[in-house]
Amino acid sequence: MRKLRKKEKGIRDYKPLFFGILGFFFLLGLYFFIMILFNPFSIALGQFYSMWYWFILLAAGFGFQIGLFAFVRQELHSRQNIAAMAACGGVSTTTMVACCLHHVSDVAPLLGLSAAIVFFAQYQVFFIIIGILSNLVGATMMLKIVQKENLVKKKRGFWSILKLDMDKTFFIALLFVVVALVSFIISLG
Repeated sequence: MRKLRKKEKGIRDYKPLFFGILGFFFLLGLYFFIMILFNPFSIALGQFYSMWYWFILLAAGFGFQIGLFAFVRQELHSRQNIAAMAACGGVSTTTMVACCLHHVSDVAPLLGLSAAIVFFAQYQVFFIIIGILSNLVGATMMLKIVQKENLVKKKRGFWSILKLDMDKTFFIALLFVVVALVSFIISLG
């Protein structure tokens, strides 16, 4: 009688993890690149040190979303589901723009938008929080696609999250973004 061998992990199985880690370091690298472009390294390091927990959370959320995106794209590509892949790409791009919005204050002087510097600097933490929440929305959107397309057969470990209703989870994540935006607008008035 033959013994059943466990499936050996190939490069394909680690591709989403690789892209997730790459996304994490890409966002941190982008932060330092933009900061060093317009400021001395000591200022970039000082700002990172003063807000490291926000930046790490933002980069981790972005990396997580990129890893999920890579997984979904890989699995859907093998199934030839182009429409779902396009939806994933749109969500990922929108989230990346939202999470980097707080860096507008770094390039605003070059664009002649000095008033924008004060605004974005004053509300920098808020824009970072919106970026983190946007990553949450993007990740739940990807998990919703994973659940809908049944891309994971055995829901163990991390994938046990798919036992939740991702439609409701996505709605709750979106609600957090809306509440944050409304509270921000009210605080401006």
